[in-house]
Amino acid sequence: MNPWRPYPLLRLLFPYLAGLIIGINRLIWLPVYPVFYGIVFFFFLGLVLVPIRVSLYGFRWCAGIIVFLSFLFLGMGYGDQAILSKVKPAKVPGKGWYIVEIIDPPIMNNLSEMVKVEARCIQLNGQWEKMNGRFILHIKIDTTKETMFYGDHLLFNASWQEIRNTSNPLMFNYATYMAGKGFYHQAWIEGKDWRKLKIPASGLLRPAAFSLRNRMLDVLRNNHLKGREFAVAAALLLGYKSELDTDLKKAYSASGAMHILSVSGMHVGVVFLCIEFLLGFMNRKKGLRILKTVLVLLLIWFYAFLTGLSPSVMRASTMLSFLVTGKAMSRSPEIFNILAASLFFLLAMEPLVITDIGFQLSYLAVAGICLFYKPVYNWFITTNRTWNKIWAILVVSLVAQLSTFPVCLYFFHQFPNYFLLTNLFVVPFSSIVIYLGMLALIFGMVPWLSVFLTKLLAYLIWLLNFLIQGVETLPFSTSSGIYLSLPEILLMYFIIGCAYIFLMKMNRKAIFPLLIGIILLEGLMLSGKVNGLKKSRITVYNVKKMAAYEFSSRGKAVLFYDFNELYGFQSRLENAIESIRPSWEASGIQYHCLHWLGSLRQKSKMNWSAGRYWQRDAYFQFESKRIAVLKEKIPKSIKSKIQLDYLIISGNPKIKMEEVMRVYQVKELVFDATNSFSRINRWLEEAGELGVTCHVVTRDGAFVREF
Repeated sequence: MNPWRPYPLLRLLFPYLAGLIIGINRLIWLPVYPVFYGIVFFFFLGLVLVPIRVSLYGFRWCAGIIVFLSFLFLGMGYGDQAILSKVKPAKVPGKGWYIVEIIDPPIMNNLSEMVKVEARCIQLNGQWEKMNGRFILHIKIDTTKETMFYGDHLLFNASWQEIRNTSNPLMFNYATYMAGKGFYHQAWIEGKDWRKLKIPASGLLRPAAFSLRNRMLDVLRNNHLKGREFAVAAALLLGYKSELDTDLKKAYSASGAMHILSVSGMHVGVVFLCIEFLLGFMNRKKGLRILKTVLVLLLIWFYAFLTGLSPSVMRASTMLSFLVTGKAMSRSPEIFNILAASLFFLLAMEPLVITDIGFQLSYLAVAGICLFYKPVYNWFITTNRTWNKIWAILVVSLVAQLSTFPVCLYFFHQFPNYFLLTNLFVVPFSSIVIYLGMLALIFGMVPWLSVFLTKLLAYLIWLLNFLIQGVETLPFSTSSGIYLSLPEILLMYFIIGCAYIFLMKMNRKAIFPLLIGIILLEGLMLSGKVNGLKKSRITVYNVKKMAAYEFSSRGKAVLFYDFNELYGFQSRLENAIESIRPSWEASGIQYHCLHWLGSLRQKSKMNWSAGRYWQRDAYFQFESKRIAVLKEKIPKSIKSKIQLDYLIISGNPKIKMEEVMRVYQVKELVFDATNSFSRINRWLEEAGELGVTCHVVTRDGAFVREF
């Protein structure tokens, strides 16, 4: 029997996903539909020309190929159209008056709110015209203004700026992340520069859901839940993460408990069990059972809208909807068909959701649990109920981590070593917190009961945070600095698949590809490290109000640094090192030396160097490259032109590019993070007229040149 026969949707999913990935990434350009119809035509033509005496059964594979190609080209065409709909606009919107609608709840920062908006109108030549496009607004907090909510329409005057990758090497690429969601421009406006318009929100369900969520958050606040306890409760119960601080996120991530702060399948499952319990009386009659199914589906999806429709919630809600519908029809569909059906459904609504990290991790975790849970669980059989539940939690944590850790390493570059210990108490603990939180919200208007439930909830969350932070402080709690390439990640999944076939299916033939995969993975990782050590690199980092230049080669690096002002010198230097450290770890740099630039009127006194390195005053020689740093006015003592590869302008000096070019002949100008925006813009205009190539680290990200 064909082992794939029970999973028809899963068989169709693979070519569709392959086509979608090809279409989104533009890996192959083809006139998709003409090619598809041409292939179908020639196949049918071949079948017509086959002699009658030849059995058509021998050509049954033709139908399979046609179906495979159909879904492959369907995915390619759909992915191509989806990416075209979010292509960066050719023209940057100018300064003017705009009317926009808020399409996501505002996120509170220190002194401003980040608001995602969709343009509705723009004023041109005194006339209002329709406009499309998504934008990011950073609005300075003004306590005299009205609070903004999802669906509100704003009128404001602003000038848009392109969202650029201003990060250092291997740090989070904000520009790419936002471009994947269709956002390419942003603007900063003061509190006095906008006002709310009395225009109804488009749509009904999402505004109602977010309005209800705000009321529920107010219930928690009014019952004196605050601080980190409120932040965790809001994230756990309602998917509201705006008030989670960086240290708390870091603790949850390092301990392997970050998944509970994202409303996911576990949360939807808890909500479903509550609904099932409350509506259990409707199982007595057939008509009531149908009504119950409808109510369950409506309430599950309303909860999904309430928590912001995150990819993991959409996945869980879709799968649960298929299961509930199947149960109402007295059917027991295969879990992998449900998984494939839910994926088809979500990708049909939004193909680009496949690029979302949370979406990928959610499906990988569920697929891993479905595939590995039962075989691994059967390794240890016990009749003791307590040990059985502990073993079940450990197995779920283990197989979910096994199926997601390659992707986690690729995106987050770290691994929580104590994830089994963490999940052993986090999973049951968080379930109790969710149930108690729901009771606190339901009885939020009962004075004495709501206060008691909220205080108990605050204590449990405090204890949960304490335990998680305790795990984070354990020795070797996190393995960090792991940087892998896409081929290495794919090889990891190949190895996991071969190991599954060998260990679970007892198929000895899988051991040879398993060993080959391990050898190839080791070879790729080793060759990557060797190639990294062969390269020399010059880097000008983007660190706020700080000059940071690095010369690295053969596992060693020299970092020169300086500040505009020395206030908070030590803490600022430590923060700068943290932003630079990923670059060191990925490049295999084991030894680094910090050197204060000072006035640059000194000779380097380092006792070792990275490669062929020489420095005197503001001039550097590294390998074959000549670099200079210009911090002050050009010295009048220079009579002849100085040949340079790179000239770094630092400290916001009062100079003109014409004067610079009279003294220096450079291949590229670099403006570091200690210069003001206004002066940089003037320099860029002057350099453009002179035809000089420029790099602005605060606009273009870190300046990196390898040779």
